[in-house]
Amino acid sequence: MKQTRGLMQPVPLGRGQSQVLLVVRRYCVSQVDITGHTLTDYKYKDIEYMAKVADHPGAFVVAAGGFGRLHMFLTEQRDDVMKAIILASRSNIGYDIAVHRDLITQHDFLERRLGKYSDDDSITSLTEFKVQKHTPRYLEPAPRILALSENV
Repeated sequence: MKQTRGLMQPVPLGRGQSQVLLVVRRYCVSQVDITGHTLTDYKYKDIEYMAKVADHPGAFVVAAGGFGRLHMFLTEQRDDVMKAIILASRSNIGYDIAVHRDLITQHDFLERRLGKYSDDDSITSLTEFKVQKHTPRYLEPAPRILALSENV
């Protein structure tokens, strides 16, 4: 099957937007940076649903990871990209990805972006540690805060 590529802008929180490619492959959708390096894969079997964003033309969200974490992307070809993902999933692994009929708002996205861990008990930390994340995405270690909460 031919790979489908679409220029996207993921909507990361607090870091601004960056351009990436979403590459529709046989078993997943890959998020690829402009140098061609794969940043992450969203395996079709792990995608719970997709939904369009009402107040952001061209935006859609992918809920993935087993606990409903939301990832938002902006593109001028939103419908084509969503159709390509659904078709590739169905024809290659026989998995139907649900598309919510109800549109979500950007506010809904921000409130539910962490999926089942979006509630106050999960995001209120008991203690926090400054750490550095080493990843191929960044040349230098990225500063992060490791927060421990009551919910596991």
